[in-house]
Amino acid sequence: MTIDEYTSLTRELASGDADEARTSQILVSLTDAFTESSSNLENAQNEITKLTDSNTSLKQANYELFLRIGSKPSDQPGTSEQTPKTPEDYTAEIGEYR
Repeated sequence: MTIDEYTSLTRELASGDADEARTSQILVSLTDAFTESSSNLENAQNEITKLTDSNTSLKQANYELFLRIGSKPSDQPGTSEQTPKTPEDYTAEIGEYR
């Protein structure tokens, strides 16, 4: 129901010109519109809560990822065991592929 329809029905009801059947019909229409609006509002509030929770969760995950990427890894595999390559080592590797 639009606001104009609602206003029209309430004015008709307030005027007192409608008979009992029409008054009942107007009241049913207004009640149905209120029930629908209340249901839509509740659904929207539930959706807002879900989205807010999801947003908070994503922010937390993003923050944790940012901290992980920004920090140095505690265990760098193989760096202490490897010795730096000399130019002769590179020459030997290239020679193997020729």
